[in-house]
Amino acid sequence: MRLWLKNLIPDFVYHNKDFKLLLLTGGLYALSTALSNTFVNVYLWKQSEDILAIALYNLASVLFQPLAFFLAGRLTKRLDRTTVLRIGVGMLAVFYLVVLLAGTHASQMLIILGAILGLGFGVYWLAFNVLTFEITEPETRDVFNGFLGLFSSFAGMIGPFTAGMIIHYFPGFVGYQTIFAISLLLFAVAVVLSFYFKRRNSSGIFRISSVWQRRHEDDDWRRILFAHFFQGLREGVFVFIIVIWIYTTTGSEMALGTYGLITSAISFFAYFLVGRYLKARYRKNGILIGALMLYLALFIIIGDQTFTRLLIYG
Repeated sequence: MRLWLKNLIPDFVYHNKDFKLLLLTGGLYALSTALSNTFVNVYLWKQSEDILAIALYNLASVLFQPLAFFLAGRLTKRLDRTTVLRIGVGMLAVFYLVVLLAGTHASQMLIILGAILGLGFGVYWLAFNVLTFEITEPETRDVFNGFLGLFSSFAGMIGPFTAGMIIHYFPGFVGYQTIFAISLLLFAVAVVLSFYFKRRNSSGIFRISSVWQRRHEDDDWRRILFAHFFQGLREGVFVFIIVIWIYTTTGSEMALGTYGLITSAISFFAYFLVGRYLKARYRKNGILIGALMLYLALFIIIGDQTFTRLLIYG
């Protein structure tokens, strides 16, 4: 087993402490969000039974993320990058703490919860992405992203299914509060890990205007920016509506966990194959194929949203 891992994992991974710490932090983030993030929407739905309320919560989250990215960008020029990562992880931990403390009144705090989550996501992802580019090199970045994708998919397999089982066996809201508490604990561990990174300070001034201006100077930059924008439009809708459809169709948290298990298992193998075999010169083709699959999958759920159709879509 050890020899197999040695052949699978390149030597530089063993000798780069920050590389391993960042992967572990990303894995803890993935497991924590896989456990709870899906079920927060259901938790709020069961309290309000109003799709507009869930949409408002998700809208607050995405509106505060750009603000968080901007503030975190300025912070990375003034503070150690790992401190900014710690702030992001800490805010996500605060989100689950507030959900736990609010209990059955969480649906009355939709804007506040969405704002905390959005700020946490924005700060975390800006710091994480910056650290990814600092800790990895062009020749090691595919390996990092491949392993991070494997960890995320594995977390997506065991997280929702485990959460679904816990909620199934603990009636009422006790199961939900249990998985939120576990997520809080995982983020607390990630905060502790952040103290073991090497300090990474930066100089210069954060200028959002110069970044925006780059659209006119670099065609590839502009294209990937628009691609992210339209991907965000899609994800912003389907990240919560699919979850609600599955729950309202089946009335079962276990069905939601099963959906997460199956879709993430397929993602797990896809990440492994792509990370291992996709060559750099074929990356654009990979983006095109993936985008086409995401587009065509929508036709499966147009009309009647049965659980079988939703599983095929997933």
